[in-house]
Amino acid sequence: MEKRFLLIGAGGMGMAPLSLYLRQQNYNIYGYDDALPIFLEHFFERQNIIICESFPENIDRVIYSSAIPKNHPWLMEAKKRGIEISLRGEFLAQFCEKKKMIAIAGSHGKTTVVGMLIDCFPHCDYILGGFFQSEEKLPANYALENEFLICEVDESDHTIERFSPHVTVVLNLEDDHLVQYGSVEKLDLAFEMLFQNTRHTIIIPDWDTRLEKIIKNSNATAKVIKVKIAQWASALDKNLSILQCIFNLLENDALESHMPSKFSSLFRRNQSLGTLYFEQPVEILADYAHHPTEVSQCIVHFEEKKKEVAFVFQPHRYTRTQQYAQDFAKVFTEKNCTFLPVYPVGEKFLTDGTTETILNFFPENNRPKLITSLNDFTLEEGGSVLQVLNKSSFPNKIIFVGAGDIFYQAKEWVFKQQIQLVKIFLIAQGIAFSENISIKKYNTFCIGGSIPLLIEPESTESFATVLKKLIEIKIPFLIIGHGSNLLVDDLCHVLISQKKMPQIFTQKEDWIEVSANFSLPLFCRRITNLGFYGCEELAGIPGTIGGALYMNAGAHQQTISDKLISMEVIDFAGNFQVIHKSQISFTYREGFRSGVILGAKFQFTAKEASKILLEKIHQKTLWRQENQPQEPNIGSIFKNPQNCSAGALIDRADLKGTQIGGAQISPKHANFIVNATGYATANDVKRLINLIRQEVLEKYEIILKREILFTSEVFRSHF
Repeated sequence: MEKRFLLIGAGGMGMAPLSLYLRQQNYNIYGYDDALPIFLEHFFERQNIIICESFPENIDRVIYSSAIPKNHPWLMEAKKRGIEISLRGEFLAQFCEKKKMIAIAGSHGKTTVVGMLIDCFPHCDYILGGFFQSEEKLPANYALENEFLICEVDESDHTIERFSPHVTVVLNLEDDHLVQYGSVEKLDLAFEMLFQNTRHTIIIPDWDTRLEKIIKNSNATAKVIKVKIAQWASALDKNLSILQCIFNLLENDALESHMPSKFSSLFRRNQSLGTLYFEQPVEILADYAHHPTEVSQCIVHFEEKKKEVAFVFQPHRYTRTQQYAQDFAKVFTEKNCTFLPVYPVGEKFLTDGTTETILNFFPENNRPKLITSLNDFTLEEGGSVLQVLNKSSFPNKIIFVGAGDIFYQAKEWVFKQQIQLVKIFLIAQGIAFSENISIKKYNTFCIGGSIPLLIEPESTESFATVLKKLIEIKIPFLIIGHGSNLLVDDLCHVLISQKKMPQIFTQKEDWIEVSANFSLPLFCRRITNLGFYGCEELAGIPGTIGGALYMNAGAHQQTISDKLISMEVIDFAGNFQVIHKSQISFTYREGFRSGVILGAKFQFTAKEASKILLEKIHQKTLWRQENQPQEPNIGSIFKNPQNCSAGALIDRADLKGTQIGGAQISPKHANFIVNATGYATANDVKRLINLIRQEVLEKYEIILKREILFTSEVFRSHF
């Protein structure tokens, strides 16, 4: 049996890529995290990493993040079971000992440099300490035949002294994470041991006398290369100098390599969150900087543009804020900045480690504003306020800075501003909309809260106008027909309902043209009444033509795409297109995902009398009523594995009737989850889905693939 790992704190930026690296080696990987961001939920599911609801059986080793307290219940359970437990850094040092590790260390810039190295040596093993902005580029890679591993070695958890790299690169060293070490001397000693353990080459900047001294004290036997770098060069120029040195060192080792003209963008590093289009555009960005040096570099980078820039900063950890309060005040002096409370990362509260500690170092008459959350964020100048769309005081850029949850707060804030702009546009166009509408009545699961904006176009023209505007400003939107097969796990900010648009069904001989908002069951009955064969198995599937083509809906070896000829769509660049079936890769429960479907053309052939076909539909309907639940649900949760039924596996795992919150695995059909109480939440449903996947893998070594969609992944696919 494959070795099983459990990662506790799996959502950490170092833990998630490690879980992928292990999964790529065909280990069974289980992850647990108290608060997993939605994008990581999707990442783990795509990579067949199981999110746990209970402590899994037969675990061989537990790996935990340094953010997890030693008395965490899951760590206690692992100790009780006698399972080997390792801190992430400890495990990585041991597990990768046989690889030639190119270890990137230092106080700042590790993830950026590793990301750049990955672009230079894409076929090496690598483990990034974060994510790329593009989901197509994975944060880890295991290459069986390659002996080199590129990764960052983080001093924050006191494990760097356990590594024995082939090449060690230390970018810089400052007195950070002293709470872990107790003193500057012990921090330096940890780097001494890292240098002492380095097998081949040590690379440092030539201006860093502190690192030189540490190397000398370490009695390191590795070759030392001092890269000539101007101390006051930009962060990018420093990184490029280091990168060129590593590239020159490794290019003789038969590694497939190239120096790219442009490097891949990293998640939360100078990341665009969109543009607000007022009289002049306002660009919104986010950056992960959370140490005074990093923040200073961030400010220099953006202020080099010589445009008016506003900063919003969220300090990270009480201990770091306590240590660097005066330095943070210094880098933000004379800047247009707003502060948020400290993001504690589980640390105990320190009265002298709060945001107020930083603000006390500012002159009393020029102290930045402290807000409790971005719900209160305004930019004031001469009495004008951004949130009420007064354009006179706008900066050209707003930069949200910090390593905590400020990134997610900022995304939400941007959406709220975009909603205001959309409303202004709709009023000008005379298109009807409603505000703060419950989404429960727009999906068959009856789940979800209120959405800020519901748009109900009454014509194809107004529908297209709305779509083009939303695509232009890049705001997440959801087009909904009947809302079946869809779990509302992340509330969209704009919901477009097609209910008021005309429903079109036209026939010319054996050709049928139909609008995307046409009911699928009604479509099937009309086709059958005409004596056409090919839709009778689909008649019991709730939904619309557009939704069915999006999912490639099907039943009993019959799918909606079987008789499809072409579709009229709007792509996500806002262009009208006619897409022929041959241009679409229809697969099992996955259809057209590259735009918005306006209508479709089908061609059918006559086979049987309509009475026979209608009787077939009637019998199928009766069968569904008898064998499938009638409580609010969204259809089959999982795809059937090859030569197997998902429902049968769940039933054999004895999960029928299991309930979490208001959601229940149907006692009638195990591959359905029902809103048993009428008050189920998306989180209740997700937890049941996680539980099912965990139990089925543990019992049958089968990883179930989800069939239903989450609104969060629909939004993500738009742009």
